[in-house]
Amino acid sequence: MTWIEVEIKTTPEAEDAIAELFYEAGAGGVAIESAADIDNLWGQPFVDYIDDSLLEREKGESIIRAYIPETEDVLDKVNEILQKISGLENYGLNIGAGEYKVLEVEDEDWKNSWKKYFVASHVTDDIVVVPHWDNYKLKEGEKIIHLDPGMAFGTGTHETTKLCADLLEEYVSPESVVVDVGTGSGILAIIAVLLGAKKVYAIDLDPAAVKTAKENILINKVEDRITLIEGNLIESINFKNQPNLVVANLLPEPIYSLIPSVSELLDHNDIIILSGIIRRALASVVDKLEEFSFNIVSINRMGEWYAVVGEKL
Repeated sequence: MTWIEVEIKTTPEAEDAIAELFYEAGAGGVAIESAADIDNLWGQPFVDYIDDSLLEREKGESIIRAYIPETEDVLDKVNEILQKISGLENYGLNIGAGEYKVLEVEDEDWKNSWKKYFVASHVTDDIVVVPHWDNYKLKEGEKIIHLDPGMAFGTGTHETTKLCADLLEEYVSPESVVVDVGTGSGILAIIAVLLGAKKVYAIDLDPAAVKTAKENILINKVEDRITLIEGNLIESINFKNQPNLVVANLLPEPIYSLIPSVSELLDHNDIIILSGIIRRALASVVDKLEEFSFNIVSINRMGEWYAVVGEKL
């Protein structure tokens, strides 16, 4: 099968929004080479070599490659996507250079190309995310997650994921019943189990993400403590265990719509952790949380990204 590869140069800030636009248009896969991830590779003891192509890019420049099935109207579809990407500037997102190129590729050329950029990485001081094909040697005190991100859904190296992981370390206890909204690869759900949560509900509206998360849950042998749900409306879910902690690593717009539902779900003193927030959206997220009876416990930053912790009043 032939695919159309659309490569676009952008910023870490706009990565998630651009990837979502490609998926909405029917992309079969999206590979993100994040500037933040590449910078983090240097100095790591398990990295001996970095591909020359990664060294040629501008500082702070991310590359997104989307793969769209070739059809008669595929170029019209690509042009429509590119127009929507340009329009992201109107929402306060810096898309950077926005330069793009389009070419044809065969099926196998893209299915495995992303793997060379996925190496073992600490998502927290004690938790290591390792490709399931890598024979990583566990060090004393470390917990390991074996992961296949399915080409698009998160390896744990992104700053928004690290923010969530650090906060889960702080708030998860043996009594925690966690809801992971927008679970993607399932990484945060699996981390919550490793940290001792007695039950985790992992939710995603994307069938491909649910498939990837299921595979990773099985790889890590935590299926007995994680319930995987395909959907996006948490108020319609019948939770057998009452949640007391919700974590969501999403874009600001889904976060706004999520907050009222979480407020209905959680009880007094329960915790919400929200990540994926850019600086321009931070005040609006804080206001929304306060509007729906959350006390702001902390605001945490990593790079250009923020995570907010709220406690239900």
